[in-house]
Amino acid sequence: MFGSVGRVMRRVLEARRLRRSMTRVKRVPVAQLTDNAIVRVTGQARPGGPVLEAPLSTRTCVYYAVVIYGWTADGDVRELATETEGIEFTLVEADDRITIDPRAATVSAAFDHEVTYQRQLAPESVTEILRRSGANVQGTVRFECCEAILEVDEMIAAVGAAIKELDPLARPDGGYRDGARGERYRLVVSTAQALMISDDPRTL
Repeated sequence: MFGSVGRVMRRVLEARRLRRSMTRVKRVPVAQLTDNAIVRVTGQARPGGPVLEAPLSTRTCVYYAVVIYGWTADGDVRELATETEGIEFTLVEADDRITIDPRAATVSAAFDHEVTYQRQLAPESVTEILRRSGANVQGTVRFECCEAILEVDEMIAAVGAAIKELDPLARPDGGYRDGARGERYRLVVSTAQALMISDDPRTL
């Protein structure tokens, strides 16, 4: 019981710290971005290619995080494994967009899918995460699995440095994304600003 409360409180505090850091940065519409500016942008997450499938819920997403806890017969609990995965996506606001790679970011997403399995009944999706992480499950009788995602088309906020780059999807005649310049914006880490992403509505 106390372990569960402690885990929830840790998540709440971590999300609050990130939210405060993000909301201190001025929100700038994607259409008004300038090169090398430190900004907070908001919009819908659209995949740039094949989407991810979250391992526990099978929801389509551009990022997921899974944490697996192990319970013993005596009621002790410990974290066994954490796995995150992300794909490059485009944050879309109206007709404007900026490219983001969550693998370089600190991501805060709500852990909104939780499921518990007896050890002998755990599905392959859980056992594979444990195997990849090299988790020691000796003495574990059940797994508590928690999942967070950035869902396709979800409204999110991101903070970082906006930089211009050549757009590989721009047409030779200068159509699509930033006209004749054939450029687009990407949000990145800089020496002055970490890359942060959140689905908390208070960061929008």
